Amino acid sequence: MSMSHDMLGFIYGTLVSPYEASSSSSSVSGKEKVVDYQTHHKLWRRSDALVKGWILGSLSKETLGYVLERLTGKHYQEDFSAKNVWDELQTMYLVAVLPQLPPFGEGKVYLLFANIRPNHIRCYSILYGYTQKANWNGVEEILRQERVTVMDKISNNGNTTLHVAVGTSKDGKFFEKLLEKIPQNTQLIDVTNSDGSTLLHVAAIIGNTEAADILVEINPDLLLAKDKEGQTPLALALSNMHTETARHLLQHVNTDIQKNALFSGTTSDELLALQENC
Repeated sequence: MSMSHDMLGFIYGTLVSPYEASSSSSSVSGKEKVVDYQTHHKLWRRSDALVKGWILGSLSKETLGYVLERLTGKHYQEDFSAKNVWDELQTMYLVAVLPQLPPFGEGKVYLLFANIRPNHIRCYSILYGYTQKANWNGVEEILRQERVTVMDKISNNGNTTLHVAVGTSKDGKFFEKLLEKIPQNTQLIDVTNSDGSTLLHVAAIIGNTEAADILVEINPDLLLAKDKEGQTPLALALSNMHTETARHLLQHVNTDIQKNALFSGTTSDELLALQENC
């Protein structure tokens, strides 16, 4: 639909807002410039909102919630553009950002991640789709082919199948089946994406309480893990207003060492207040 309305420029960044374009525009008289800017800015925002609505309206409820929480967390407000939405989706869906592949047979082709060859790309795409829908039969069939594993990074921001499952589905049984596919001796605290987010970080961001309980039962050390911004899962649950998830995480805090590690930093007052109410 975006293509039919000649609006791809809004998501590709070629149709920028008048504010961004003003720095490179030629000089015009003061009053004329202000009126022209205001008119174009109003039209641009209207069209951008239309494209943004098309994109958001095509998402599932779970994916929509995840994307909106990510965007409002980054921009600290709801005033983000269609391109912001598109860029966020690109970090989730590998297919959306794949470059044009050269003809097969011209040597090894390395794409967004090391050692990813063309014949794996379709598997990643299908695995992502089945995982998002919590379709265990589909996931199991893809894994049975042994071209991909639940540990492979299948999205542009380094999410594994496990990250995708936690972030887009709250089906606990489906998630537990995926966990059974993890290689032996794998430490869940080491399973992170490019943001440094563990599976528990993702569960905290979207409020997936059941997955959070499952993960902490397996490895309590996940409670203390910090992402690249220094945030713990508990801090993220609070900042995203998922108080139920935060309460469940607090219930797993058993030692003074864990409490000291959690109740420190800029969110200490919020955390202490929540603890008193539990």
